[in-house]
Amino acid sequence: EIRKALEAAKAETEKPFLIIGKTIMGKGAVAADGSSFEKMVSTHGQPLSAAGACFESTAKNLGALNGDPFVIFEDVAEMYAAANAKKAEYAAAKKAEQAEWEKANPELAAKFAKFFSGEAPQVDYAAIEQKAGSATRAASATVLGAFAEQVENMIVSSADLANSDKTDGFLKKTKAFSKGDFSGQFLQSGVAELTMASIANGMALHGGVIPVVGTFFVFSDYMKPA
Repeated sequence: EIRKALEAAKAETEKPFLIIGKTIMGKGAVAADGSSFEKMVSTHGQPLSAAGACFESTAKNLGALNGDPFVIFEDVAEMYAAANAKKAEYAAAKKAEQAEWEKANPELAAKFAKFFSGEAPQVDYAAIEQKAGSATRAASATVLGAFAEQVENMIVSSADLANSDKTDGFLKKTKAFSKGDFSGQFLQSGVAELTMASIANGMALHGGVIPVVGTFFVFSDYMKPA
């Protein structure tokens, strides 16, 4: 059922897909006398033995060999070996494809390599002019506007606050992503600071782009779990 739900989720490409799994707390847990210890609140957040169940009996009940909970079953090992081989084959094909692309597109390949180099982009900071007495967010908007024109791999995002946190200084020099069109450099995250921060962290870990997010300090707590 889980696999079926995952495949259905992968097949849906136009909208979000929610999978709700109805689980049983302590599934398969048993007491020392062999009686069921399922649906016991005590099994939540502590070892089974501390909850009142029997670890050895539960391991045996769940199919552990000789009471060893860390046995890797042969079919599981085969599945992972096959998955690793498939991924290695895919990675090799993608690397070959990239090599061919780089050979056919030397200028873009050089830009691609620079984006992933981790080097700081060249920005003419001396040309940025600030108005005296500007609020910090207004000053930030001026700098972001310069970034939009000079840092082509920067992506800025705001949680439905672009006109207030002044990330629109960047947006005014580019355009927001839209369905089927990612030629811009701005992501409208909606009222979702956690989602925004998570996406930005993902982009930073992936590399190649420089993510920037803007919000108000009072909303930054929403971002912390990211």
